[in-house]
Amino acid sequence: MANRNDFILKLERARYHIDDLEAQLTTWAHSGHHSVLNEPDPDSGSDCFRIRVVSDPVPTDPFSVIIGDVLHNLRSTLDHLAYALAVKHTSPLPDDIAKGSEFPIFASDNVNAIVRRIRGMDPSAQAVIKSLQPFHRGKDFALDPLWMLYELSNIDKRRLLLVGTVSNVAAGFRPGMSYNYKLLGTNVYDTMIEGEAIVVRYRAVPDDPGKTMHVEFDPLLQIAFKSPITMCGKGVIKTLNTVHDYINTRVFGLLGKFL
Repeated sequence: MANRNDFILKLERARYHIDDLEAQLTTWAHSGHHSVLNEPDPDSGSDCFRIRVVSDPVPTDPFSVIIGDVLHNLRSTLDHLAYALAVKHTSPLPDDIAKGSEFPIFASDNVNAIVRRIRGMDPSAQAVIKSLQPFHRGKDFALDPLWMLYELSNIDKRRLLLVGTVSNVAAGFRPGMSYNYKLLGTNVYDTMIEGEAIVVRYRAVPDDPGKTMHVEFDPLLQIAFKSPITMCGKGVIKTLNTVHDYINTRVFGLLGKFL
């Protein structure tokens, strides 16, 4: 008989690994893994400058390994939930249904394949699971948190996930650390940093030409996925939190009443 708390324990373990991952990423981010260079921009005209970030590669260990632990527990949460729903409605649960029990995740309307995985559940619970399928989003199915989990989990089952890269998501101007300047224009790039990348271009002139001008920007960097293509550039922590919270609120919220 399924323990109805199994899927809760799996989700709690996923949360533990996400928190551990975030702590280790924070430590790594402050360990001098990258340099921020403020320099004249040789590709533009006078009074033009750029912020260039030079970054070390993201270590596979421990980051890819911990991400794999998160994904395993998130996927197991759904499968344990599916089994608990079947056991709750059909007792005793036939072996063929038990062995084929799984929380389906499909990008296309494959009704027969979906039904095979959710046999034995309350018909209303089956209807809910069908309604949660990513294919209902049409061409935007890849934005669905369940599909994100499906793709990432499948990669992790076969090889270490390509965590990948550092990416810039924003850059904040630091007026308290800047002086004798007048900004004439700023472009901030949301970009992947493969070794190095330009994250800001700006134009500035000194208020007093006889004095030194100093302008500072703080790039906001994150660790991003390199694969699959639909996930390329997406922040690791934000993505994993999105999937976790979707399961905890949306999936549990709709299916909890059937347990």
